[in-house]
Amino acid sequence: MLRMARAMHFATDHAFDVTIQPLWLAFDAAAKRGSWLNDAEIADIRTRVDQERVEFTKLGMAVTLNSLARGLAADRVADVLTRLGVANAFFDTDVLGSRGRRPDGAMWRALVRHPRKPDQSVGVVDVRGCLATSGDYQYFWSPDYARNHIIDPRHGASPGDFSSVSVLAKSGLAADALSTAAFLVGAKKAPALLQKFGAEALFVDKAGVVSSMPGFPHAAILG
Repeated sequence: MLRMARAMHFATDHAFDVTIQPLWLAFDAAAKRGSWLNDAEIADIRTRVDQERVEFTKLGMAVTLNSLARGLAADRVADVLTRLGVANAFFDTDVLGSRGRRPDGAMWRALVRHPRKPDQSVGVVDVRGCLATSGDYQYFWSPDYARNHIIDPRHGASPGDFSSVSVLAKSGLAADALSTAAFLVGAKKAPALLQKFGAEALFVDKAGVVSSMPGFPHAAILG
């Protein structure tokens, strides 16, 4: 996970940073108090966010692997299935994974949730490999979702382009990491980042507009 984190850190110009945890915890505590941090407080906490110093050289540093662990879990499940000789399976560790096909011979498919309407979907996806989604709705601190759990450590705020990013990659670890990384770098840079790692994605922007990369294997786009 840390090797993948390092690759994402440099591929996103330091936007992907597993030491974001002190800032996340401070935001969460402030929101629960019904307040928010001012610029000086954010700047002070950001001094304890620096993935290149994971030796914890500053008191109060912390690591979160939330953008990596569920993907690694999917890969571990896949390894077990291989050892057991299971050729066809669909599994869910909060990252979806598949192998082979359904009993009727069709592709395994998943719905991508609408980021603002939990009972609706924006697309039907053929799951080839592993599918991970990062969304501003998954944990947020403001009613408009502008303040959410995905934080860019370079300025201490949540990115403003996407509501959700769903990434399909060969491994769960890559899909999990890249969905967060693409969310962080934004609409202009996300496609090139994903192409670099051989992944495809479906995007939903803040206005609810759905788009996808040319190779994303969706069965239907509903948004």
